[in-house]
Amino acid sequence: MSTAIIRTFIKTALLVLFPLILPAQIPEPSVPDPADPEVQFNNTSIKTPMKTNTAVLQTYHSYVQVLVAPNTLLKGTYEYITNFMLYITNKVTNQTVTAKIDLMSIEQIDIIGWTAQQIETGFYQMVPVQYRIYFGGKSYIYDKNIPYLNIFIIKSDGKNTKLFTIFYDSWVKGQKGVFHWKNSMAYEFSYNFSHPLKGVAISLQFGSKYQWK
Repeated sequence: MSTAIIRTFIKTALLVLFPLILPAQIPEPSVPDPADPEVQFNNTSIKTPMKTNTAVLQTYHSYVQVLVAPNTLLKGTYEYITNFMLYITNKVTNQTVTAKIDLMSIEQIDIIGWTAQQIETGFYQMVPVQYRIYFGGKSYIYDKNIPYLNIFIIKSDGKNTKLFTIFYDSWVKGQKGVFHWKNSMAYEFSYNFSHPLKGVAISLQFGSKYQWK
């Protein structure tokens, strides 16, 4: 066997065996990137009206200003199909009267509280679970998640911008054995429950409302 053939055989054997010598690689979490959390997004919010056997679902629009953390204001048009209802109690004034509020009547929504839902060990999705809602000259606290606002789209100058009120973070162990949030760098576990990451929508203020026909 010639020297050239022997060298080729050795190179080929090394290429086959080398990956087996390396330690097993830890796979990346099988979840969306924190900068683009595609979670439970209802695509009907950007579809055209759909015909059914009994009626045509209307597409609603509203002017909106969105405050994005830490201090960015975006203006555009919010588009949605379902004008959903919220049943909330005015806890701010300690009133027990329950209000029935439809989306098109809301003046402003502030997200003031999140909860941590574990995706896998040490990795969490932060989901809004507390809102301050302004309606009819009063403010209300709503203590449930509003899925339609987890991820939504506003249209400005003919372009669609996707915004989100949910975000992700990892609870990791530091060099000195102290745990902290990887993205917010906070050492208190409950910190992210009230302090969203940069780029997260934290307030929506609605303007003049109208319906396209």
